[in-house]
Amino acid sequence: MPDKPARSATNKKNRPRSRASPSASPDASPRGESGVRIVGIGASAGGLEALQQFFKSAPPDAGLAFVVVQHLDPAGHSQMPEILPRFTKMPVIVAAGGMPVETNHVYLNPPNRNIGIERGRIFLREPPQTPGARLPVDFREYRGSA
Repeated sequence: MPDKPARSATNKKNRPRSRASPSASPDASPRGESGVRIVGIGASAGGLEALQQFFKSAPPDAGLAFVVVQHLDPAGHSQMPEILPRFTKMPVIVAAGGMPVETNHVYLNPPNRNIGIERGRIFLREPPQTPGARLPVDFREYRGSA
């Protein structure tokens, strides 16, 4: 029996399927309802060096909003609002509820608050009082940004 020719990957309409992931397109970035492209970054308490390196190389005029969610001590004080501005020209802001998400800004979660985005605005919630580890980086909180 002769070998069958290899078939290319096609969709139901017999067109070639793209091998690129949706995130490969600049227009595939999550956007809030305000149209702002939002980049969510999760970091542990030891993530400062990685954040410094990232923001050193991130263009300050990329037209993106950055939401940095750190695992913070609920009763502690974060020094990130004082440290991170040394590595970016973008404004670095501790998020407040109701604040609109703007391009070329960096938003930090405050201690003892979960952060989310809905209709282009930040909302803050008290973390659930469940036993075990807190998980401040929870994609369900970001439903409104996609």
